[in-house]
Amino acid sequence: MNYHDQDRVIAFAGIYQAAALVHQLATQGKAESVALNATLNSLFVENPETTEAVFGELSSLLLGLRTLRTQMHGGAPGEQRNMQITQYVIGILALAGKLKKSPELTATLFKKIAVPQAQSKHFGLLHDNTVAGMALVYSETLSNLPPKILVRGAHGFLSQPVVANRIRACLLAGVRAAYLWQQVGGSRWQLLFQRARYLKTADIMLEQIRMSDRDTNTNAQ
Repeated sequence: MNYHDQDRVIAFAGIYQAAALVHQLATQGKAESVALNATLNSLFVENPETTEAVFGELSSLLLGLRTLRTQMHGGAPGEQRNMQITQYVIGILALAGKLKKSPELTATLFKKIAVPQAQSKHFGLLHDNTVAGMALVYSETLSNLPPKILVRGAHGFLSQPVVANRIRACLLAGVRAAYLWQQVGGSRWQLLFQRARYLKTADIMLEQIRMSDRDTNTNAQ
């Protein structure tokens, strides 16, 4: 299958979205619901027809696209790069690289994901039991690999089991997005030499989301 810039940016935005959600959870104890649903549900999407289908629809990646734009370019006036999010992305990419080199670990991870996938059908995607199942998959597989991702935030939030489990689940989903990015032809060399193409494609997709929202609002009036 031939993949294009949009496929790679969608997957890369998925990484940034997971990292942004980790930061929100660690510092605020909560996260944007649409983004969280799309990110965690991506763990259970099998045989998607398109890269976009992994996350449901383009608008579900709004947080990821905006974060990618800010982190790679500086964003709109008043928006600044967040180095903690950058560190999460670097760690997620490193873990995905390790996963790609270990077919045995990859097979184990996919086998273990079947447990929270079944829980999601019974309890619901964001039920504490389901998220705890996702967190356990991360703890039993990827968290044992170097480099260990250190999450920084408010102790009052990080010490809450529900929040901690959501953070681990988002990290797991971030690695899934990074693995997808590699599958559709993404590479670190592109981040060095094709940054402008990534940003241009992200801008096009953000405009598509804005136009879609505008049409929806117009039709609703």
